[in-house]
Parts: sequence; C-alpha cells; structure tokens
Amino acid sequence: MSLSVTQFPMNNTSTMEKLMSPAYNEVIYVVHESASGTLASPNFKYICKIYDSANTTLLATIKHFPLADGYCVFDLHRILENFLSYDILYNDTGFLRNTNSHFDYKVRFGEEYGSPPVETMLLNDNVTKGVLNQVYDFPDFANFLVTHHNSINFNGGHWLSNAPLTRDIRTTEQAWLYVAQCTNIIPDQAINYLQVISYNTNGGTTTNTIANSFISGSTSANCFLRVAVGFYDLQALGYVGANTEYYTVQALGANFGGSPGLFGDIYTFNVIRCDPKYQLWRLHFLNKLGGFDSFTFSKVSHQTGEIERQMYKQVYGTESGGAWSYQQSDRQMTQFDTKAQTKYSLQSDWVSDAQYQWLKELLTSPVVFYQSTGGAKFIAVNIETSSYEIKKKINEKVINLQIEISLSYDEYRQRG
Repeated sequence: MSLSVTQFPMNNTSTMEKLMSPAYNEVIYVVHESASGTLASPNFKYICKIYDSANTTLLATIKHFPLADGYCVFDLHRILENFLSYDILYNDTGFLRNTNSHFDYKVRFGEEYGSPPVETMLLNDNVTKGVLNQVYDFPDFANFLVTHHNSINFNGGHWLSNAPLTRDIRTTEQAWLYVAQCTNIIPDQAINYLQVISYNTNGGTTTNTIANSFISGSTSANCFLRVAVGFYDLQALGYVGANTEYYTVQALGANFGGSPGLFGDIYTFNVIRCDPKYQLWRLHFLNKLGGFDSFTFSKVSHQTGEIERQMYKQVYGTESGGAWSYQQSDRQMTQFDTKAQTKYSLQSDWVSDAQYQWLKELLTSPVVFYQSTGGAKFIAVNIETSSYEIKKKINEKVINLQIEISLSYDEYRQRG
C-alpha cells in the first residue's frame, strides 16, 4: 500500500501558494494508490480526514470510491468554509488580527477495504494549510497565486481590496485596509508600520506611522490583518486634523527585499468637509478578498415599508350572564400577526468607471453594515437590488449607482 497526494491549484510551486487558499473556491487533493492489487480489493474506498491545526481534533471524514483510472479527488472547501466568518469592529484601532477570517487545518489520507471493511490511515500531511475568507471568479482562480493579492511579495503586492486607489472620505467616516502578510513563511518581509502622510491646506505635510506588532514568524495567526485608516480613525491618533486636505497610507517594511522601504499600493483619501444636503448612508461590505470595503451614498434616499398581516374571523357579540349582546365596536376580522420590513432606496454621487465596476462587489456581498456616524455601532442590512448594469462614462457621460437595501430584521406589532 502506497498513497501519493497532490494539492491543487498549484500553478505556483511556492510553499506560500500551497499553504494559503481561498475557502470559497475548490480546495482539491488528488490521491492515488499505486498498488493495483489493493485497488482491486472488495469495498475499496479512499479516506480523507480533516483535523485542526494542532492535529488533535477530527473535524470531518470523507470517503470516496476511486475513479475509473484509480485516482480519487477530494474537494474540502465546503467543509472548511464552515469554520470561517468575518472580522470588523466599529471601534478598531491600529493593526488587528482577523481571527475569524482565517482557518488552519491538517489532513490525513488512507483507505479501507475488505469484508467487513478495515480502515488504514497511510499518510499524514504534517504541513499546516490555511484558508482565507475569499472567493475568486473563475478566470482569476484558474491562474490563482496567493501573491497576487498579498502585500508581502516581490512585486510590491496589494491590499485585499479591488477598490480604486483614490477615494473620498468624510471627517466622521471610518475605513479599513486588510492584508495577508504570511509572516510564517517570509518573516523578514512583514509590514512593520503603516505610513500615514497628511497633506495640509497650507502646503505642509506630516508623516506618522502605525506600528504592526503581529510580525512574528512563529504563528500563522499573524498572516491576515486589518488596520483602520478612515479620517475618524486617524484623527483619534492625531495623524489628521482640521487642515488636512488629503492623506496617503502605505506599508513600510523593515527588511523588504534586503533593505528598509515602502512597498505595496498607496491609497489616497481626499477629505470631504462640506455639509451634506441629504442623509449620508455609509455602507461597509465584505469584499471578495475577505476584507471590508466602504462607500457612502450621499444623494437623495427614500424609505418604504412592506407590511404582512395575518387575520382570522371571529363571531360578533359577547355573552354575559346568559345574555348575548352586540356592540358597534365588535370586531369580526381580527389581526393576530403583523410583520413589517423597512427598505431604503439609496443614490450615490457621480462615480468613475472604476468605482462603478468595483461596486458590483457591494451588490453581491452577503455581509453589509450601515454606519450613520463615526464610532456608532453597525446596523446589519441586506442588499435588495437584484440586477446590475455596467455603465461607462463614454456611453452615459455621467454615472451614479442606485440600490435598494432592507434592514436585516423584521418589525412586529401586538396581536389584536
């Protein structure tokens, strides 16, 4: 008996690619038993067992018959995604771990056969693998490389967002950047600081840094981080103020490529200070890469409601002391259950082609929060808009986005 196992995708042969996978795409292991006599045994099946990162707690067992060529394919992503959720807090400060968005596991492989079948585990993969709360569209996944959206790579890298690099921010608004830095694989290429440069209305600049304490190479828990970069967040640190016209944020490594320096994308935040004419709707939404992006709908909004009533019919009149009497106030149709759902139609200001394309991720996001002002708690909402037309300025001249959202909870009234 001799098993061989290969993990896919493996378009990149680096260790990093094999350790980090998007949880909502296929996580494939192909297993093969080289002994033809074993394959021909009665009741033969391949076995895959998934364990926690400590290799002590069994999470799931999968058994499959071999394919016609003797190989077997195990796809683990439907199991692994159950151990993930998301990470965001309205009172974030500095760098924080995304403990709910990353999951480590180990796998063991074996086979069973005979009458009755006997289980034999033959191969323990002692390398800890990880999945992130991510999903890639097929063309991107077919060419999947972890380093494509990893701030710590030799090409400079990206934060975990498809948003345009320049955005508007109001003084009461929060925002975050997410990153997979994989310090357990390349510990000398971590983000040591986030550099914040404030450009002031008087032409001066102020440079500050936010230290990242999660740079140890001993744990994969440090690989998936977020940092608050909204005006509201940085103002609390004293890094932006009343005369800030715009500011930039960029990663700073202590030993990137052999020497200290800045790397990765530079995000620019233009500060908006004018008083809004309409109510502002600041939405934070889970993007495809496992982080949260933010966008404000600043134009006219409308509130509507849908009401669902359940009724029953009762007999007119009441009995009292053997007498039956009627009152004009007697009710025949009586409401015994009332449920209402509140919805809002939101409209954005003019947006660029790149913004409009990116906001498709908002419309398809399964996790969206509304935040009225900086520091206020989140209110969970759902996107009700069910269609999306890609507009371009070359065709439309000016474009904006209109969506419909609903509160994630129903409102109830008393029974009649």
